[in-house]
Amino acid sequence: MKPLMSSPVTDAALAVRGIFSETSLRAQLEQLIADHTSKYYRLQNGSGTVQFLVDSTVLLTLIDWLIGYPRLSCKVQFLAPRKAMTTSNRVSVAALSDADILAISRLEIFDGAMVLYPYDKIPGSRDHQSRATNAPMRTVNFSDLPGPYLGYCLGRPACVISRNPIPRDASEGWEVEANDPIDVVYTWVDSDDPAWEAKFAKYVGQRTQSTHASELRYLSRDELRYSLRSVLKYAPWVRTIYIVTDDQVPDWFKGNDRVKIVSHREIFPDPTVLPVFNSHAIESCLHRIPNLSERFIYFNDDVFLGRPVTPADFFDANGAPKLFFSGHLSFNPEYVAQGQLPTDAAFRNTIRVIKARFGLTPIAKVLHTPHPMRKSVLELIEREHPHEIAATRAARIRSETDLNVTGNLAYYYCFGLGLRAWASPPQNLYTYIDTGRLVHMKALPKLVLKPVSFFCLNLTSHSEVPLRRQAQMLSAAFLIMFPRRARHERSRLVGAWCRLFQRN
Repeated sequence: MKPLMSSPVTDAALAVRGIFSETSLRAQLEQLIADHTSKYYRLQNGSGTVQFLVDSTVLLTLIDWLIGYPRLSCKVQFLAPRKAMTTSNRVSVAALSDADILAISRLEIFDGAMVLYPYDKIPGSRDHQSRATNAPMRTVNFSDLPGPYLGYCLGRPACVISRNPIPRDASEGWEVEANDPIDVVYTWVDSDDPAWEAKFAKYVGQRTQSTHASELRYLSRDELRYSLRSVLKYAPWVRTIYIVTDDQVPDWFKGNDRVKIVSHREIFPDPTVLPVFNSHAIESCLHRIPNLSERFIYFNDDVFLGRPVTPADFFDANGAPKLFFSGHLSFNPEYVAQGQLPTDAAFRNTIRVIKARFGLTPIAKVLHTPHPMRKSVLELIEREHPHEIAATRAARIRSETDLNVTGNLAYYYCFGLGLRAWASPPQNLYTYIDTGRLVHMKALPKLVLKPVSFFCLNLTSHSEVPLRRQAQMLSAAFLIMFPRRARHERSRLVGAWCRLFQRN
């Protein structure tokens, strides 16, 4: 690729006077990259800044070019432990050593409104990984890129890329009244229930550590009890809380007009596919809950509130859901295609659907936060993709053909429809803890003493902390943070007696 460039004489004259043409600088930098490699990304974000995603081998050549513009104002960030540097008349990139140059993780050129992100080759792989955690994409595959990707990205953090300009937010026709009710929906399973275990064994087989039928997916540590307490305590404005189950009722649940149990039989349009043990299948039916509000918030039982929240934390004034994307889970489509997890398969399917529907390529996964939803958007997805939704509902365990409707697809549908509001929870508002990882669990006491608005205590395949010890630590944390029994709960003694009676 050979971008158009301004006259070298003009550029030199401008440089002498300390005046720089933004267009000229961008063209020169891109020409430099194009001379080095034909495979790179040039993405313009919503604020007009141009971001170049390049192989890190271009760095030395780039610095030589910058030295020719000593008055350019730049911010250079390095790999740890080096501190960032901002250039000025006194400090120039010419002062950088070769070791400094090779450690650059992000380079921002203020005068040209440009940012360059270098990527290092991953040993034994065709992929490159960004040195900067806030790069538009964490991992890219330059090897299979047919040529320069010249396009746009949007989101905070970047969540979509496109060859064409991305339309701005336009949520006309989707507005709701500010005082319209908001419900909460949970999905839950009691894997210790002998009837459920027998059903699982009959239709699926033994639970294993495999990715599609892992026993960890169904392990309960009484999270639901305390997650409900957190919602009742910190979101008293919620109208109704629905718990979607396979005809199961927690032994501590005694019934309440505000907290209701919903059976799979009530929401699956084709009861012959039941029973299902696939969260993707169940989540594809949540909008069919009778009397569900137009705006609702979907909780997994391992997600909690730690401080008072308001509807504005989840929806903007027009009712657009706030989109909680993760900058740490950003991938390009080529990388996702290599993933072996069911969630990777579901994200591949999201990419395919969103590209076909809106011409956008999703590149970021969703944080483990409460998920604000619009029922009408889920209904639209069902109308537009009836066969894929039906296949997802019929998959008893997670399948390669699943649509992860509430996990990613609904978020990106909202994005494509212009029904979007940005929400990037800073560190003091959101915490994620993998309860099997020792370094994560060390943060649990701090979370107990200083709770954040949203937090997730996720059980994964990591086993640095034994399951029994995880349960002990969580139980202690829950009792400190949410000690008061809610109106819909039986006492522990009555609950234990009911459990013993039911199972004998």
